[in-house]
Amino acid sequence: MLKKLFSGLLIVLLLLSTVMPTLAVEFDGVKFVDIKTAMVCNIDEKGTNLKNDSIDGDKYVVEESADTCVENVNFTDNLVHIKGIFMGKPYDVNGKFSAISENGALLAYTAEDAEGNFRVAFCAAERIVSETGRYFRASCPSDCSTAVKLYLVPKESETLDLVLIEMFGDYFPEIDQKYINELPDDSFLNIHWYGRIFKPVYSETIVEEPEDDIPMIRSGNQQVYVLEHVAYTPLGDNQHHYLRHIQSHNVSDVTHNQAGGLGSATIEVYQKWITSDVPSNCSNTTSSLTLAYIQLSFIPVTNCAVYRQETWGQITQTATISSTFGIEIGFGIGGITVSSGFSFSWTPGTVNGNVHSVELYTNTSASSWREAVAYLNNNVTVLGTIGNFFTAQWQFQDLGGVASSGYATVRFDYYVRNALDLNASYSGYRQKTVLVNIT
Repeated sequence: MLKKLFSGLLIVLLLLSTVMPTLAVEFDGVKFVDIKTAMVCNIDEKGTNLKNDSIDGDKYVVEESADTCVENVNFTDNLVHIKGIFMGKPYDVNGKFSAISENGALLAYTAEDAEGNFRVAFCAAERIVSETGRYFRASCPSDCSTAVKLYLVPKESETLDLVLIEMFGDYFPEIDQKYINELPDDSFLNIHWYGRIFKPVYSETIVEEPEDDIPMIRSGNQQVYVLEHVAYTPLGDNQHHYLRHIQSHNVSDVTHNQAGGLGSATIEVYQKWITSDVPSNCSNTTSSLTLAYIQLSFIPVTNCAVYRQETWGQITQTATISSTFGIEIGFGIGGITVSSGFSFSWTPGTVNGNVHSVELYTNTSASSWREAVAYLNNNVTVLGTIGNFFTAQWQFQDLGGVASSGYATVRFDYYVRNALDLNASYSGYRQKTVLVNIT
């Protein structure tokens, strides 16, 4: 009988030992069931060897000691303070609320280490621990609902090393709505810490409605959808940023020896979104991708020339809109005089402001251009939000005096800017030839 009681008691103790936390601590009213620390060293530039403890086991775990511990955690208003020591090096992290996820379950803080020993890669509080992107998964305590995460990069390391401190409990800070309202439009970028450290594992451009190599026979406005995509895999999670834009163009016929030919091109941000294995990182309306350094070019059919260009659109942030008639491709044909060029610039000062430059040049001096180029030349975000667009329209005339037909060229050049890492940005272009009749 005593043997059975002893065996039953032993089983109960073993069961309790599997669910009892290894640590319970409270700082300034912030209680944690457990605090765990790991250090992954020599991470590659794409972060492909930064996984989680479900894959790594405990080989990167750093046990708590006098030289490695969290000493204080405090959330006050829109501020956070975390103090501690890691392998003998102290850190004193002070952060300010800088982002909230679309589902409201993640609060990010932009922070610095006052001790100067670490760079703060990420500081955040998460309300639903089961839906967080975290390092400690296999060993995460079952009796907790929230997490506070602090990821540090040692400044003296010669390789890319990352200290991952994850604190599990039931505390989630409250943020006054006024601080949320004060966040800038691009504050969501602070949630995606991995893009500040790692390069994308790949990027791609997909023309979703491909066209063949046969010059297009006009039938109204022609458009194609183009998808831009970059991918990351931090902590073994898949993170995908997308931007879908529309490129459309149209070129009319023209009567010989007359003006009235019309060409146009538009590039527009149609959709932006983020998919992720981590629900708090998902978005239906944002991503790190924007379109910048946009150039719309037009070369009319042989013996025709552009005499007027007009541009308009809607852009994000302050930008310079420039329209230029140039001679990069064009040259004198059949008596057409090539000008040295004419340009006009206009600088809006509003966010998502409407832009419009009108009648930059009319052919009053008998000078015409074989190529016209309109561009948004800017080192910040240009087409950044859904609905932003840039349009160029060209008027051209026939100077050859003979009924014929030929091909005009419309070209789209642009830069896909990755706001998380400008070095991970890339260029794109698309060119189409269009059949034009000179009647």
